[in-house]
Amino acid sequence: MILRPQKSAQPIRLGRQPIKEALCEIRFKTADPGVSTLLPGLLYQKLRDKYPKVENSQISHIPRSLRENSPDLAYQTLIKMTGKDGVLQIGDRHISYASVAEYPGWPQLKKGLMEAWEIVFGVTDLVERVSVKFINLFPFSSGYRTLADITTLAVSLDGGDVTDEHITLRTYERNNDIISVIQVATPAMITESGLDAPLTGLVLDIDSIIEREGLTLEEVGNYLDRVHDEEKRIFYSLISETTLRACEPHYE
Repeated sequence: MILRPQKSAQPIRLGRQPIKEALCEIRFKTADPGVSTLLPGLLYQKLRDKYPKVENSQISHIPRSLRENSPDLAYQTLIKMTGKDGVLQIGDRHISYASVAEYPGWPQLKKGLMEAWEIVFGVTDLVERVSVKFINLFPFSSGYRTLADITTLAVSLDGGDVTDEHITLRTYERNNDIISVIQVATPAMITESGLDAPLTGLVLDIDSIIEREGLTLEEVGNYLDRVHDEEKRIFYSLISETTLRACEPHYE
C-alpha cells in the first residue's frame, strides 16, 4: 500500500460531508475501582437536561470484579446518555462523546467531551490516552466506484494491480507520539437512521491516538486538538483530488 504525498492546503470545511460517525475519547486509570460506579450518577446530575435518555449496556450487568480482571471489558461502555446532539458513553476506564446527527464540526465535538471530562476530572485525573475516530463513507450512489477513484492508495498483489477488487485494509501510521489506525473497506455498508436500506460504498476509518499520562485539564484539550489535526492530515492525504472536489471544499 502506498500513500501519495499530502496535498498542500486543507479546506476549512466541506460542503458535502462524508463523515458518518465522529467520536472522541479519554481513557483513564483510577486508584479506587469504585469510582467508576459514581461517574454515571455524577454526570447525570450535572448534565441531565442535555442528556435526558439513559441506557445501561449488557456489559453493565457483569459484576465489576469480573470486569476489572478482563482487559477486553475494561474499556467497554456501561452507560449511554443520549441527547439531541450527541451521546456520552461511560465505562470503568473511559468516557467518550459521539455526534448522533450530522457532524457538528470539531469545536462542538470537542466541547461535548470536555464538558463531561471537567466533571470527571474532579474524581479522577489519571489520564492514559486521548483519541479521535472518524468513519467516512463515500457511497457508490454518488458516483464513486473504486479504490483508485476515491483514494490515493495503490494496492498490488503478486505484481498485479488489485485496486478495483473487493478490498479490506488495516494499517498503522506513527507520527512522533501519535499512532493512527487506518482502515479501508470496499464495498462496505453503513446503516443510517431514516433510510430504508444501508448505504453501500467505500468506508475510510481513521482512529488517531496519543498515549500520555498525567495530563492536566488544559493539556487534555490540547492533545485532543493534536490528534484531530493528525486525523485530518491523514484524511486529506488519502482522498483523491476528484473525491475532494466532489466533497465541495471551502478554503475561506
